[in-house]
Amino acid sequence: MPFAQLAKVTIKARVLGQVCENVLNFGTNALSPNWEQLGLDVIDCLRTTLAPHLAQEYSLDEVDVTPFYPLQLDPIIVLPVTAVSGENFSPSLPTTNAVVLSLFTGGGGRSGRGRMYVPGIEVAAVQGNELKDIAIGYFVAFLACMATKFIISGDPPTTPEFVWGVFSRKNYETEAHNLHFREITSTKVQRILGTMRSRRAGRGI
Repeated sequence: MPFAQLAKVTIKARVLGQVCENVLNFGTNALSPNWEQLGLDVIDCLRTTLAPHLAQEYSLDEVDVTPFYPLQLDPIIVLPVTAVSGENFSPSLPTTNAVVLSLFTGGGGRSGRGRMYVPGIEVAAVQGNELKDIAIGYFVAFLACMATKFIISGDPPTTPEFVWGVFSRKNYETEAHNLHFREITSTKVQRILGTMRSRRAGRGI
């Protein structure tokens, strides 16, 4: 459904000395959205469910919240209240290797699907090119945290202040941006690792 305001959230972290970025999209119908709280809520999921299980070479720098519809506003920089970093001593895989989290909206085609790439995977969490079962559980917990905060659920449905979604850039230059946003309805952790070949903004890491 169309939302009154849209924003992108850029997670900025460091792995093995490299800056890694991940871009998420959110919609809201709030009259005066608390954009800083949105950033803090994303950080909370990273801090409590995911970062402790990443390699110690992973550290979160900041989360930038940038409203872009109906008006493009300056980024709101949200810093972690306490340090958010990996706690596993097993070495990290190269940043070109990442866990792929698939995002589904119930819509068909590529416009109805998204992906999130998570770097900083420890060597001990992988066997061959696949995640071990225990590691999959860590990412499932992260997605569950995000779902609790940002995905419409319940009967009757309850809509959180900020809704996590997929933003399609297909024809968005000529159409209202909020028509290109679809809320996420389900997620999945891919067992096989992804390989990042692009460093373009908005392409995961």
